[in-house]
Amino acid sequence: MEHNGWTNYETWRVNLEMIDNNKDMAVWDADEIEDWAYEYIEEESTGLAKDFAMAFLREVNWFEISNHLRDTYGICRNCNEETEEEYCKECKEEQEAMLSFDRG
Repeated sequence: MEHNGWTNYETWRVNLEMIDNNKDMAVWDADEIEDWAYEYIEEESTGLAKDFAMAFLREVNWFEISNHLRDTYGICRNCNEETEEEYCKECKEEQEAMLSFDRG
């Protein structure tokens, strides 16, 4: 269920409490952000609280957080170059060329 414009409460809350628009993470892909979050909980939590936190993280949409960071700081979703759009000019042209490629 959507929450505050995010996929769900878990995604919104992790972005708000753990990521907090960390500019350094804007060049990380979704898997790297997810790995960091799991490692953080692994190191900082114990017992039942750790179990609840790990279960909470399983519901997070890591791609949404990654894309949000990239959009916030103007980072291409493909090559990590600065851009004002989702993709830099070179990556956009490459994607368009791939889409027009005859697969026959």
